[in-house]
Amino acid sequence: REVQAIVEAEAVIEIADAVKGAAMLDALATVSAAEEIKAAAAAEALQALIVAGYIEDFAAEAALAALAEAGLISELALAEAERTALLAEQEAEEAVTAINAAVVETSA
Repeated sequence: REVQAIVEAEAVIEIADAVKGAAMLDALATVSAAEEIKAAAAAEALQALIVAGYIEDFAAEAALAALAEAGLISELALAEAERTALLAEQEAEEAVTAINAAVVETSA
């Protein structure tokens, strides 16, 4: 009987641990979703201020850094945004180079 009670108690503990783990994962997912929503709202607000002319385009990077420092945008999201902007800039430079080459070829 005692052995059976111990086995049942261990099973209950395992189930409780699994439920606790699932609850922690759910909470983490909720926090992550909330962080994404907060970051998106902050970025959209910044974009609206830039479009409206309250913040100059050249100040956007500093404004993003300030949002990250305030905890409204994660450092990871900021790094990803910087990486995406760098890739877009490289693609634009490649497009300009290709257009210039085509113009030179057409002129020749």
